[in-house]
Amino acid sequence: MISKHKLDCFFAILLAFIVTSCGTIYVPQILPEGRGVARSEGQEEIQISIIPLTANVIDKANEDNYVQRVVDSGDLTRAAKLISVDQAINENIPENNDPGPYKLGIGDKLTISQMINVKDDTGLTKQIATRTISIADDGFASIIGIGRVLLAGLTQFQAEDLLYERLVFEEVTPEFELYISSFVSKRIQVTNNLLEKQKDASVENQTNVFQINYSNYPIYIHEIMASSKVLLPKGEDAQITLVRSNEKYRISLRNVIEGKHRNIRLFPDDHIIINPLPYRPETAVIMGEVLNPRLYNLSPSDRKTLSEALYSDQTFDPVSSDTSQIYLLRPQKDNRVIGYHLDASNPSRLILANKLELRPGDIIYVAPQPVSNYNRAFRQIFGAYAMTVNPASG
Repeated sequence: MISKHKLDCFFAILLAFIVTSCGTIYVPQILPEGRGVARSEGQEEIQISIIPLTANVIDKANEDNYVQRVVDSGDLTRAAKLISVDQAINENIPENNDPGPYKLGIGDKLTISQMINVKDDTGLTKQIATRTISIADDGFASIIGIGRVLLAGLTQFQAEDLLYERLVFEEVTPEFELYISSFVSKRIQVTNNLLEKQKDASVENQTNVFQINYSNYPIYIHEIMASSKVLLPKGEDAQITLVRSNEKYRISLRNVIEGKHRNIRLFPDDHIIINPLPYRPETAVIMGEVLNPRLYNLSPSDRKTLSEALYSDQTFDPVSSDTSQIYLLRPQKDNRVIGYHLDASNPSRLILANKLELRPGDIIYVAPQPVSNYNRAFRQIFGAYAMTVNPASG
């Protein structure tokens, strides 16, 4: 049996702890340089304003912007940093939206109808001969009656004037019609790097690099985005880089999809590159008297609420937590924090938690019940005492 002296010593220690509610039950690991330093010494001062959670307070809190940050990884000459979406895209819209008339090029096909003289038994008659010709790799095309003519680099109207002059010079009937039947020489290239993030199994045989033939019909950038089936993740944006000659233009994909840039006309040989933005994963912190302290993932499209964070994934501990002391801490400017206080001892107030939306950087803190701290201290004391008792001793 346990001696009376040992029991007296144990209960004396226990009584002293209950009366004073202080003393060191557990000695944590600490750097030697940190011993004797007050816990708040040299720490940043944070001003916290506690606000009871009401319907009006929630309406105002939900008006806070959902700030998404993009990681600017930098290079070897500077450190990485977080920037806003607008800074990451840094829109630079082309001012010139007139590419001018289409100019013929190698591979383009022309259909020409000519009035020619045909000799038969009744004499000379006029007939219309129609044929398709291609501009060869040297830029020339062969025309009946005048031979090879350099057409590459000319507009359709310039080509018509040149053919007319040559037909007259060769004393051939200058009656003809000319139109471009196939546009081959000029293209628009699209590189869609968003496909790496897309998981849409319904989009089959889609490559991230493709080309679109350029014609004399106006082509706008929003039409290219629609025809190429570019899918933008919910709540996100992407950067369109338009490479034109020696210039680069930056455009927001979301602005294009939403119809804010409907006048950006494409030029021949433009290169469109669509790159996803390297968004930083946005989270809220769950801590205090919870079953699973952790980072809670957020999404601008899901709009997670306080109740979802408390009652999902084994978060809220209904036994040891103090339901009257639930706080959502939201950082403000100048080292200020607003603490939204929810007293959920009345379960009907959880309706408010259903309406309070979370924002990146929020901290959810659930306080423990006072008895929970005592229970932990008692378990440590009894455990320490049991280790000093030899069960074999009488």
